[in-house]
Amino acid sequence: KFSSMEVTVYGTPFSTCTRSITMALIEKGIPFKSVPCAPHSAEALSVNPFGYIPSTVFKINGTDLTIHESSAIAKFIDSINVGPSLRPTDLVASIKVDEWISVSLDYVFRSVEHGLIKPRVSQEEDHICETDIVTNLHQGFEKMRSVLKIVNERFKGPFVMGDTLTWADLFLYPPLADLRAFKEGACVHHIGEFQRISQWLDAMEQRTSAQQTSDGTLSVIRMTSST
Repeated sequence: KFSSMEVTVYGTPFSTCTRSITMALIEKGIPFKSVPCAPHSAEALSVNPFGYIPSTVFKINGTDLTIHESSAIAKFIDSINVGPSLRPTDLVASIKVDEWISVSLDYVFRSVEHGLIKPRVSQEEDHICETDIVTNLHQGFEKMRSVLKIVNERFKGPFVMGDTLTWADLFLYPPLADLRAFKEGACVHHIGEFQRISQWLDAMEQRTSAQQTSDGTLSVIRMTSST
């Protein structure tokens, strides 16, 4: 336990990993300052030589500790003896949380953000007609569906790992919240095929951590621009 600590998060709400980290800090009741910055910007490079986000600076008893890479930041947050734990004490359950984090950052993120959302946004900006966009995205959509089918089946409920919120929820939520704002996200809405995911998303959206980190996210920008 630290006698004094200040936390600064470098990133943007548009970044799903930045949102995961800020949601965790809110869930644990740890105050933090945000420094909005894009990847490879001067601000991002000042704390991460690779220029990626998020990065964090923990000023502990007057000394700065800079940590980048989301999984490393999460592990350090786990060590802060404040608020509810986001990781089970049981070794096997803790390993399963790490497994879910990897699934979210790899299979889910790549299939949702790179396989579907970014290509859709790019084609819309190029004024490609909706029929052609749907055709062009068919393969990516089916790949995403195959990933979400596995995720949906593995839910323990009401949270990903069971009765308690963990890092598994905080890393999985941001990309699926983005997905809900797109046409292809109908599969994770109320009448969609992945009802466990849909019900979980409904519950997550009501959490203070989700509501306080929603401004500037792709999901909110998308829904605002379509109204």
